[in-house]
Amino acid sequence: MHKDAVTAGLRDLFGAEPALDLPQTAGQPWLSVKYGDDPEQVYGVVRAQVADRSVIVKVNPPRGVGQTLIPWIVAERKIRLPRPYASFEAAAETSNTARREIAVYGLPAVQDVLPDRLGVIEAEEQTALILEDLGDIAYLDASGSIERWPTGRIEQALQAAAGFHAGNRRARLRVDHPAPQHQHDAGRRPALGCDPRGCR
Repeated sequence: MHKDAVTAGLRDLFGAEPALDLPQTAGQPWLSVKYGDDPEQVYGVVRAQVADRSVIVKVNPPRGVGQTLIPWIVAERKIRLPRPYASFEAAAETSNTARREIAVYGLPAVQDVLPDRLGVIEAEEQTALILEDLGDIAYLDASGSIERWPTGRIEQALQAAAGFHAGNRRARLRVDHPAPQHQHDAGRRPALGCDPRGCR
């Protein structure tokens, strides 16, 4: 997304002139694969200062890494696949991700662990999420409120996210009952009600 569009969008949202903290790109050839070569474009995760407020601008390209970066890596490393990468079902997980990522911020099950969405900028067939800036954090969830998730919360979030992502594969996810509580032992990983055909 052109930086003028990002600047204008932030100005409209907050009523003040923003300053973008653009990252350095030297020595990172994969960035042009993911986002293109135009130096006037804003991409990835960028901090912006608007008056006395710091926010995060996350620009999602029209195509996901399954359509750009991963095929590039396959070609660069001369990885031999039995068929084109895009034909694998797994490619759907990392393709056309921009719209799906926006929807994740509306899922009630993950509200406690995501930064607040302050707004959205749309321009040039791209979308930029405007998120609260949580500062420099480590070993915490995004909100800083839950350090270690209980199994029940993990399953709740996975079920909610899976329900949306399943639409990208034209699959249907049925969640008719709450996820069962699982007993844990040293050699057993809790099941999530999923098999190769999907989750149920």
